[in-house]
Amino acid sequence: MAIIKCIHSNKAIILHTQNRIGRNKKVSTIHIAENDISQSHAVIEWKNGDWYLQDCSRNGTLISKKYFHHASTKLKENDIIQFGRDESTKYQVVNLNPPVSYLVSLSNPETIMELGNFEKITNDENEEILFYYSSDMCWKAETESYSIKFEHEKTYRLNNDNWLFVENEPLDATIDTRNLVDQAEFQFKVSEDEESVQVNITIDGLKLDLGERSHHHLLLILARKRFSDSKEDSLTNNCGWLDVENLVSQLSKELYKTVDEYYINILIHRFRKQLFGLKPYGYLFSEVIERKKGRIRFAHPLFNISQESHLSIA
Repeated sequence: MAIIKCIHSNKAIILHTQNRIGRNKKVSTIHIAENDISQSHAVIEWKNGDWYLQDCSRNGTLISKKYFHHASTKLKENDIIQFGRDESTKYQVVNLNPPVSYLVSLSNPETIMELGNFEKITNDENEEILFYYSSDMCWKAETESYSIKFEHEKTYRLNNDNWLFVENEPLDATIDTRNLVDQAEFQFKVSEDEESVQVNITIDGLKLDLGERSHHHLLLILARKRFSDSKEDSLTNNCGWLDVENLVSQLSKELYKTVDEYYINILIHRFRKQLFGLKPYGYLFSEVIERKKGRIRFAHPLFNISQESHLSIA
């Protein structure tokens, strides 16, 4: 994530996708109280893969001693930005990484967890927590026993600490990844006796190989349900939902053992963990299993199921 630092106070400031600098506290994300600073003095924003500063002030802004007035320029690392006459209005550009969402510890504000694509930590109970950006364009945290959907500037209890979540996703990156997801196709290859289920994801000629895993039986059941429902015109985009009780029953038969809802949660958690390790785009499909209260479905509309006997459905 990008950071500028006040040279006078040495305070570091994380840049969001858009940052308004000025004397008006109500509209400024970076407040500077000096009298020669305009109410809305300048804007620093992420645009087309770079950081730009737009001066909006009555007096202008100095960037590495070059004067800008009602003009825009691309920032460079180590630039010195001076908004007013006083030394307290001087900032240094520390780095210009793309914006990312993050969690900041309330007990120690210098402890920040960047959320870039996905993250994974182990809590004090030795339980693995996965952090990921979902298909409904929000950040989530998940273990085998619970799931959290983060909301901007809300506080959450994680790993015996309170954390403030700050949403900071660049819109252009979101659009690009959405296009990749929409173009992808899941390919299921099922053995004739149905004991083996292999899964691949193809994206514009690129194949992401998920191999053969026990949790792929869960995916297969859900994909078949979606296919069956799609043949009924009345269901359209709402097809594929399966009651958890029904899913538990079918999966118990598939795996030749008794399973329960908690075991379903474990399989979904393992599947997401596998996706996160699949470079470069596996994390984009973290929400391909969609959940509502008491129901689950395979959420991706493009898939193909083939068996060794060469019978196939699509």
